[in-house]
Amino acid sequence: MKQAALEKLLRFTKQFIKLRTMGHLWNALAKLHYADIAALIEHLTPQERMVVIKLMLERKVEISKLADLFSEVRPEIAVELLSQLEIDRIVSILEELSSDDAASLIALFNEELRLELLKKMSKEESKDIQEQLAYPEESAGRIMSTDFLALVESTTVGDAISAIQLASEEVEVPFYLYVVDEEQRLKGVVSLKQLILVKSKLTLKDIMNPDVYKVDAYMDQEEVAASVANYNILAIP
Repeated sequence: MKQAALEKLLRFTKQFIKLRTMGHLWNALAKLHYADIAALIEHLTPQERMVVIKLMLERKVEISKLADLFSEVRPEIAVELLSQLEIDRIVSILEELSSDDAASLIALFNEELRLELLKKMSKEESKDIQEQLAYPEESAGRIMSTDFLALVESTTVGDAISAIQLASEEVEVPFYLYVVDEEQRLKGVVSLKQLILVKSKLTLKDIMNPDVYKVDAYMDQEEVAASVANYNILAIP
C-alpha cells in the first residue's frame, strides 16, 4: 500500500473508531488485503488495534486469514494482541502459522501462558515448537521451518506432483522439493518448474540438484543470512 493511501486509511479508521461507526470501519477493512490491514495496525494505538481485531472476530473472519495477518505485524504487536484473546482462540491462530512463526511468537509470551498454549496445542505442533525453542535465541534453529515436503529419491515425477497436491493444504508449497534417501538424509532438491517440464516416469534422483548448501542449526542467524545471499539453495539438516 502506498504511503498516501495508508495515511488516508489511517485517518478514516481513527475517525470510525472514535465515532464508534463499526459498520463503516468493517466496510473499509473488508476491501483490504491482510498485509494492508497489518500495515494499518502498525500505526494504531494498542486500544485501536484491539478494536480492529475484535471487529474481525465478530465478523467471523477465517482463522487462516487472521493467522496471515498476525504473521505480517511485528512479533511484539502480534503477542500484545493475541494475549488479550481467549486461550483457545490463540491456539487456533498459532496452529495456522508455520512452525517457525508460531515458535517466534510463543517465545515472547510470559512463561505461564507459553506453557498453557503448548499444553493445549496438538501434540505434533507442540513438539515441533518446543524443539525449536530449545535452540539458542539467535540461532538458525529458531527460524527454521519444520513444515516442508520431502520425498525419497526413487519417487517418480508423476507421484511427486500428486504428493504435492495432496499436501498443499497442510504445508506451504515451496519453490523446491526436498529429496531424501531411505534414511531420510537430504540428497538434493528439485524445483517445481522442473517437475512440470520433465517426463512423469523419471525419478527425483534423475533430475535433482545435489548441490545443496547446508548450515548447522546452531549457526548464528546473521551468518545464515550471509549464506543465503551467497547460495541459491540453503537447508538446515
